[in-house]
Amino acid sequence: MRLMQPILMVIFCLFFVTLAQAGNAKSALTESQYPPDIAAIKESGVLRVAMVSAGVPPFFMQDAQGNWTGIDVDFDRLTAQALGVKLVIVSIPTYDGVIDAVANGQADLGGGLLSVTPDRALRVKFSDGTYAYHPSLLVNRMQMNRLGWNIVNVVSHLQLTNQPLKIGALQYSANIALLQGAAPAAEIITFPTEDAALEAVAKGDVFAAMSDTPEQMNNWLNAHPRAALTTVQGVLTSRSVLFGVAMSWKSENLREWMNVFIKNLESLHMRETLFEKYQVEDPGA
Repeated sequence: MRLMQPILMVIFCLFFVTLAQAGNAKSALTESQYPPDIAAIKESGVLRVAMVSAGVPPFFMQDAQGNWTGIDVDFDRLTAQALGVKLVIVSIPTYDGVIDAVANGQADLGGGLLSVTPDRALRVKFSDGTYAYHPSLLVNRMQMNRLGWNIVNVVSHLQLTNQPLKIGALQYSANIALLQGAAPAAEIITFPTEDAALEAVAKGDVFAAMSDTPEQMNNWLNAHPRAALTTVQGVLTSRSVLFGVAMSWKSENLREWMNVFIKNLESLHMRETLFEKYQVEDPGA
C-alpha cells in the first residue's frame, strides 16, 4: 500500500490539473444552454457546499489557518473544478442544519459524512451513495460485564433485550433513528458533540455510543488512551450507514450530473486515491 501511495498521488494531481484546465477553458455552451439549476451555479462562479463546522478528520476539517481539507473536501473541490467554478464551504453547526441549508437554498450541496435517510429524503434529493460503513459502537466494559455480554454478542443482545439501557448519540443526527432500530428498548441520550457521547461511555453515564466511521472513534480513543480501561470498541454489523450528497428538490439536473460524475470518479479509481492520500482504509475496497 505504501509503495502505491506516490503513484496514486501523481494520478490524483494529474486528474485535478485536468479538471482545472477543463473548468478554465471556454465552454462550447452558453450559460443559457445549461439546465437552470446548473446554469445558476455557473453564473454565480461558486459551488456552495454545506458541512458541519466541527469537522470529522480525515473526512473534513479545518487547519490552523481555517482552510478546509479532507477526503470529502477534496471530492467537493473536484466537483467544483468539473463545473468550472470555485468551492465555498458553508459552515453549519449540525447535520440537520446542513439539510436545512440545502432545502432553503443557503447551499447548493450538502456533504461531509451526510447520512442518507428516508426522513432527510423527504426534504432534499440525494445523489447515489459515495461510500458506506458499518457504524462503530463504544461500550462501557463494566456495564457489559454485569449483563453477562461480550463485545461479540452485544449487538444481538441490544436488538433483543428489554432493558432500557442508555445509549448516546449526536444530537440532530441520523444516528438517533439508526440506534432506535438497532436497540428498540434503549433510551437514546443526545449530546452536543460525538466526543461528549464517547466521554459519557468512558465515565459510565451511558452504556454505549456510536460513531459513523471507525476513524471517528479511533481519533477519540487515540486522544483518550485511558478510556481503553473502561470501554471496548465493536461494530454494529446489523446496520450500515450510506453517505451521499444532498441537493434541493429543484436540482434534478444537478443530481443527474452528480451521479454521472461520481461514476466517472469511480471508474478512474479516484475514491481509492482520496482514501490513500489520507491513509484511510477504503470501505469499498
